[in-house]
Amino acid sequence: MELGRLPAPLLYVIGDRGAFKNDEDWLSQLRTVADCLLKYESVALQVRAKGSSESSQYRRMQMAREALAPAMRLGLRVFLNGTIEQAQELDFHGVHLREALISKYLEKPSQIEIATSTHSLESIQKSVSIGAAFCLFSPIFKPLSKDIAPVGIDKLRSITQQANIDIVALGGITPERVAPCIQAGAKGVACLSSVMRTKKPRKSIQSLIKAAQQA
Repeated sequence: MELGRLPAPLLYVIGDRGAFKNDEDWLSQLRTVADCLLKYESVALQVRAKGSSESSQYRRMQMAREALAPAMRLGLRVFLNGTIEQAQELDFHGVHLREALISKYLEKPSQIEIATSTHSLESIQKSVSIGAAFCLFSPIFKPLSKDIAPVGIDKLRSITQQANIDIVALGGITPERVAPCIQAGAKGVACLSSVMRTKKPRKSIQSLIKAAQQA
């Protein structure tokens, strides 16, 4: 796919395989979430496949790409959490680089849209250097899926004021917490548990989008 300089998504859903007991449930929820997201503009979905080995992880990336093919043909923006090479080979819209991988691409221009995970201003600056479209900064609130100390809204505000790239807030995001993030300068919010772990993803997505638009 051609590189597109699109704005940061208002809502960025992380489709994590780790939230499910088996591949079938994960793929089913990915399809459902993708169908829901197609109803909105300025949204995106991230595929985060996990495996006991590189080969099993790659197989899950392939399965997710196949499952999301219909939604991608209809225009859904989908990022692969992996390497640039993997995202290009599997023809995802973009790649999502974890923080440890950012430095690997400092001198390797990419022809695919890049998003990154960051926890510091230094990582954000490196993301700018590799031409990233936006950065996830986390955790703002205590994550719903992990026991990690949050950095808080004041830190988010400080980061957005210093960064010369769009910031998307991640960590413990619920509809009630969207407005404080947007008001602190975030261009959007990212979530995992509040959408992927619910039996009513459509309602959850609607609530998060509404909160972001109103903010």
